Amino acid sequence: MTSNRSGILPPSEIRFFKIIVHTTIQIGKLMIPKEFTRKHGASLSNPMFLKLPDGIEWEFSWTKEGAHNVWLEKGWKEFVTYYSLGHGHLLVFKYQQTCKLEVNIFDESGVEINYPSNNTQNHSAENLFEVSPTIPSYPGTSKKQRSRIGVVGESSNLPQQVCQENSSGAISSETPSFMVVMKESYVNGYLL
Repeated sequence: MTSNRSGILPPSEIRFFKIIVHTTIQIGKLMIPKEFTRKHGASLSNPMFLKLPDGIEWEFSWTKEGAHNVWLEKGWKEFVTYYSLGHGHLLVFKYQQTCKLEVNIFDESGVEINYPSNNTQNHSAENLFEVSPTIPSYPGTSKKQRSRIGVVGESSNLPQQVCQENSSGAISSETPSFMVVMKESYVNGYLL
Protein backbone atom coordinates (compact mmCIF):
# COMPACT_ATOMS: atom_id res chain seq x y z
CA MET A 1 0.00 0.00 0.00
CA THR A 2 1.48 3.32 -1.03
CA SER A 3 0.69 6.59 0.60
CA ASN A 4 1.63 10.16 -0.06
CA ARG A 5 3.19 11.13 3.26
CA SER A 6 4.87 14.21 1.86
CA GLY A 7 1.51 15.99 1.74
CA ILE A 8 2.14 17.20 -1.80
CA LEU A 9 -0.95 17.77 -3.89
CA PRO A 10 -1.07 16.53 -7.47
CA PRO A 11 0.61 18.99 -9.87
CA SER A 12 -2.76 19.94 -11.36
CA GLU A 13 -4.06 21.27 -8.01
CA ILE A 14 -2.12 23.87 -6.03
CA ARG A 15 -3.60 25.62 -3.00
CA PHE A 16 -2.57 28.60 -0.91
CA PHE A 17 -4.28 30.91 1.53
CA LYS A 18 -4.13 34.54 2.57
CA ILE A 19 -5.30 36.05 5.85
CA ILE A 20 -6.77 39.52 5.42
CA VAL A 21 -5.19 42.15 7.66
CA HIS A 22 -5.96 45.86 8.03
CA THR A 23 -3.04 46.80 5.75
CA THR A 24 -4.39 44.64 2.92
CA ILE A 25 -7.63 46.60 2.98
CA GLN A 26 -5.99 50.01 3.44
CA ILE A 27 -3.53 49.71 0.54
CA GLY A 28 -6.21 48.29 -1.75
CA LYS A 29 -4.32 45.28 -3.08
CA LEU A 30 -3.48 41.69 -2.12
CA MET A 31 -0.05 40.11 -2.49
CA ILE A 32 0.06 36.57 -3.81
CA PRO A 33 2.48 34.40 -1.75
CA LYS A 34 6.04 34.67 -3.07
CA GLU A 35 6.60 30.91 -3.06
CA PHE A 36 3.55 30.48 -5.31
CA THR A 37 4.73 33.18 -7.73
CA ARG A 38 8.26 31.69 -7.82
CA LYS A 39 6.84 28.35 -8.93
CA HIS A 40 3.81 29.38 -11.00
CA GLY A 41 4.11 33.12 -11.73
CA ALA A 42 5.16 32.58 -15.34
CA SER A 43 1.88 30.80 -16.09
CA LEU A 44 -0.40 33.46 -14.54
CA SER A 45 -2.50 35.33 -17.06
CA ASN A 46 -3.14 39.05 -16.73
CA PRO A 47 -5.98 39.66 -16.19
CA MET A 48 -6.79 36.65 -14.07
CA PHE A 49 -10.16 35.46 -12.79
CA LEU A 50 -11.29 34.42 -9.33
CA LYS A 51 -14.25 32.06 -9.21
CA LEU A 52 -16.25 31.80 -6.00
CA PRO A 53 -18.73 29.16 -4.79
CA ASP A 54 -21.60 31.55 -5.58
CA GLY A 55 -20.71 31.16 -9.27
CA ILE A 56 -19.49 34.72 -9.73
CA GLU A 57 -16.19 35.24 -11.53
CA TRP A 58 -14.20 38.35 -10.70
CA GLU A 59 -11.65 39.81 -13.11
CA PHE A 60 -8.44 41.17 -11.60
CA SER A 61 -5.43 42.83 -13.13
CA TRP A 62 -2.19 42.21 -11.26
CA THR A 63 1.04 44.13 -11.01
CA LYS A 64 4.54 42.86 -10.38
CA GLU A 65 7.12 44.50 -8.13
CA GLY A 66 10.55 42.95 -8.06
CA ALA A 67 11.18 39.35 -8.99
CA HIS A 68 8.32 37.61 -7.18
CA ASN A 69 5.97 40.24 -5.70
CA VAL A 70 2.66 39.87 -7.53
CA TRP A 71 -0.27 42.00 -6.34
CA LEU A 72 -3.96 41.61 -7.19
CA GLU A 73 -4.78 45.25 -7.66
CA LYS A 74 -7.41 46.38 -10.17
CA GLY A 75 -10.70 44.96 -8.90
CA TRP A 76 -9.50 44.15 -5.37
CA LYS A 77 -11.24 47.04 -3.59
CA GLU A 78 -14.59 46.18 -5.18
CA PHE A 79 -14.13 42.51 -4.24
CA VAL A 80 -13.39 43.45 -0.61
CA THR A 81 -16.47 45.67 -0.46
CA TYR A 82 -18.80 43.16 -2.16
CA TYR A 83 -17.90 40.31 0.20
CA SER A 84 -17.52 42.58 3.27
CA LEU A 85 -13.99 41.33 3.89
CA GLY A 86 -12.33 42.50 7.07
CA HIS A 87 -9.38 41.86 9.34
CA GLY A 88 -9.16 38.14 10.10
CA HIS A 89 -10.99 36.80 7.06
CA LEU A 90 -9.26 33.87 5.36
CA LEU A 91 -9.19 33.32 1.61
CA VAL A 92 -8.29 29.84 0.35
CA PHE A 93 -7.17 29.75 -3.29
CA LYS A 94 -7.09 26.69 -5.53
CA TYR A 95 -5.02 27.02 -8.71
CA GLN A 96 -5.48 24.50 -11.49
CA GLN A 97 -2.95 25.88 -13.98
CA THR A 98 -5.53 27.92 -15.84
CA CYS A 99 -6.30 31.62 -15.83
CA LYS A 100 -8.77 31.00 -12.98
CA LEU A 101 -8.30 30.61 -9.26
CA GLU A 102 -11.11 29.12 -7.23
CA VAL A 103 -11.57 30.99 -3.94
CA ASN A 104 -13.39 30.19 -0.71
CA ILE A 105 -13.86 32.85 1.96
CA PHE A 106 -13.91 32.11 5.69
CA ASP A 107 -14.80 34.59 8.44
CA GLU A 108 -12.85 35.30 11.62
CA SER A 109 -14.30 32.21 13.32
CA GLY A 110 -13.07 29.90 10.55
CA VAL A 111 -16.54 29.24 9.10
CA GLU A 112 -17.16 29.73 5.39
CA ILE A 113 -19.27 32.82 4.72
CA ASN A 114 -22.75 32.88 3.22
CA TYR A 115 -22.08 34.33 -0.20
CA PRO A 116 -24.39 37.13 -1.35
CA SER A 117 -26.75 36.14 -4.14
CA ASN A 118 -26.46 38.08 -7.35
CA ASN A 119 -27.79 37.43 -10.82
CA THR A 120 -24.77 38.77 -12.67
CA GLN A 121 -22.12 36.14 -13.30
CA ASN A 122 -19.03 38.23 -14.09
CA HIS A 123 -17.62 41.21 -12.24
CA SER A 124 -14.76 43.38 -13.28
CA ALA A 125 -13.18 46.40 -11.69
CA GLU A 126 -16.18 48.60 -12.48
CA ASN A 127 -17.57 50.32 -9.43
CA LEU A 128 -20.31 48.39 -7.71
CA PHE A 129 -20.50 50.91 -4.88
CA GLU A 130 -20.05 54.60 -4.40
CA VAL A 131 -18.30 55.69 -1.24
CA SER A 132 -19.53 58.80 0.49
CA PRO A 133 -16.70 60.72 2.20
CA THR A 134 -18.73 61.54 5.31
CA ILE A 135 -21.54 60.12 7.35
CA PRO A 136 -24.41 62.59 7.39
CA SER A 137 -24.85 64.40 10.68
CA TYR A 138 -28.31 65.03 11.98
CA PRO A 139 -29.16 68.20 13.85
CA GLY A 140 -29.93 67.82 17.51
CA THR A 141 -27.75 64.79 18.23
CA SER A 142 -25.34 65.83 20.90
CA LYS A 143 -22.74 63.73 22.75
CA LYS A 144 -25.15 63.52 25.67
CA GLN A 145 -27.95 62.16 23.48
CA ARG A 146 -25.61 59.68 21.77
CA SER A 147 -24.40 58.30 25.09
CA ARG A 148 -27.99 57.67 26.18
CA ILE A 149 -28.62 55.50 23.14
CA GLY A 150 -25.57 53.32 23.70
CA VAL A 151 -22.69 55.06 21.95
CA VAL A 152 -19.84 55.48 24.42
CA GLY A 153 -17.07 58.00 23.81
CA GLU A 154 -16.27 60.11 20.78
CA SER A 155 -17.60 59.04 17.42
CA SER A 156 -15.10 61.13 15.45
CA ASN A 157 -12.68 58.17 15.21
CA LEU A 158 -15.15 56.03 13.27
CA PRO A 159 -14.41 55.36 9.60
CA GLN A 160 -16.18 58.00 7.58
CA GLN A 161 -17.36 55.78 4.73
CA VAL A 162 -20.87 54.75 3.88
CA CYS A 163 -21.53 52.36 1.02
CA GLN A 164 -24.44 53.37 -1.12
CA GLU A 165 -26.20 51.41 -3.80
CA ASN A 166 -25.11 52.31 -7.32
CA SER A 167 -27.81 53.63 -9.62
CA SER A 168 -27.10 50.78 -12.04
CA GLY A 169 -28.99 48.45 -9.69
CA ALA A 170 -26.06 46.03 -9.38
CA ILE A 171 -27.14 45.12 -5.88
CA SER A 172 -30.62 44.02 -5.03
CA SER A 173 -32.09 42.33 -2.04
CA GLU A 174 -35.43 40.75 -1.34
CA THR A 175 -35.01 41.32 2.38
CA PRO A 176 -34.40 44.62 4.13
CA SER A 177 -30.85 45.23 5.32
CA PHE A 178 -28.69 47.95 6.81
CA MET A 179 -25.06 48.70 7.59
CA VAL A 180 -23.60 49.66 10.94
CA VAL A 181 -20.18 51.26 11.40
CA MET A 182 -18.55 49.74 14.49
CA LYS A 183 -15.34 50.46 16.31
CA GLU A 184 -12.79 47.65 16.31
CA SER A 185 -12.96 47.48 20.10
CA TYR A 186 -16.70 46.70 19.95
CA VAL A 187 -16.12 43.85 17.51
CA ASN A 188 -13.28 42.38 19.55
CA GLY A 189 -15.21 42.72 22.81
CA TYR A 190 -12.97 45.31 24.45
CA LEU A 191 -15.74 47.39 25.98
CA LEU A 192 -14.99 49.62 28.93
